[in-house]
Amino acid sequence: MDDKTLSILKRWQIEQKRFMLLLGHNVGQPKQLIFSKWDNTFIEFSQPRKWKNSIAKEANLPRITIHGFRHTHATMLLEAGATIKDVQMRLGHARIQITMDLYIHITDKRTRETVDQLVKYLDI
Repeated sequence: MDDKTLSILKRWQIEQKRFMLLLGHNVGQPKQLIFSKWDNTFIEFSQPRKWKNSIAKEANLPRITIHGFRHTHATMLLEAGATIKDVQMRLGHARIQITMDLYIHITDKRTRETVDQLVKYLDI
């Protein structure tokens, strides 16, 4: 995890603990949840999908599945210059072929960059 995201999560954890204490919850547990419901219990598995769909509808954005964000993440990593091996490790795939076949989508930007790399190599 990058330092900026870790910093944001740590600030949220402090804010959440303060709020949960105001509600009378014990937040000193070693395994205190970072994201929880008002009663300091687990958020239902389907809740992030509901939030995502609500935000997409309100902002008039196309729907994308939670798993679709994984595909987007892999593609963005490649566009940012990560190697296929970097992406494989980040996604936790045992074989690089899975990453290459299922998760890496060549975008217009990457297609243009590939042509530019060839032109630069050929010194045209």
